[in-house]
Amino acid sequence: MLRAAILLLIGYLSICLPMNVEAGMTSLRVTDPDMLPSRWAAAPYRGSNVAANASLARDLIVNSQALRVTVSPAIPIQDFTFDVAIYNNQIGWDALTLGRIESVQYSASFIINSGIEFAPLLYQAGTIYVPNRHQEPSSFGIRQGLSDSFTIDQFIKQTGPGPTNPDFSPGASRIFFGLNARKPSFQGIGVFRFADFDLTATGMMVPEPSSVSLLVLVLFTFGLCIRFKRTSSKMMQAYWLVRERFIRSPSRSDTGGQDLAHGVAGEVARSWPVHW
Repeated sequence: MLRAAILLLIGYLSICLPMNVEAGMTSLRVTDPDMLPSRWAAAPYRGSNVAANASLARDLIVNSQALRVTVSPAIPIQDFTFDVAIYNNQIGWDALTLGRIESVQYSASFIINSGIEFAPLLYQAGTIYVPNRHQEPSSFGIRQGLSDSFTIDQFIKQTGPGPTNPDFSPGASRIFFGLNARKPSFQGIGVFRFADFDLTATGMMVPEPSSVSLLVLVLFTFGLCIRFKRTSSKMMQAYWLVRERFIRSPSRSDTGGQDLAHGVAGEVARSWPVHW
């Protein structure tokens, strides 16, 4: 009975013990004071000329290192529209260690010479996610700062083979961050510079079962296996005892057979006591 009570207690604890790892906040900051072109990638993906090309070069905005982005149409015309993703390919979000992204906030300085709008973006295995809300610097040729923040639900898939929403499963590809530059008008050229890029993604780590709960569950399972093994052994012993008695006993009348059966049952009960 004591062993039965212990097994029941272990089973109860394995079910009732709560998660001991609470959901914790995580964050990742992406910044590049040097703005080296080798740390960034550019991918035009939509516009009046989808075959547009984008190049990156190092530049300056006043005394700050900047990245100059030049978007050129495949057909040599000046006026065209585009969306181009510019993302940092060095620092990425790992869902296995950081969990699910909850919000994104960013800031950067820009110099534009035509109407170009900006918003943060997520890049995951060839799929681009961008919020609908973009901001445009109010003046041309002057350094201006922009900043904004978004929840993860505001990021919408724009293009790529991935799912509708970013994948935060433990084995998912890393998520990289950057800017989406959108030129909605046919007027103007596709050249701009940006510097002081600073983005922070905040997330939530999904809790895992506590080590104590897992240990209790393992012990409970181990105890059941041991008990099953012992029970199976007793049943086999009882089977061979019954078989041996019937083989050795001569033929009897029905009444004698019943007496023999009762006698064997008694021996089985004695050899296989019902206790834990």
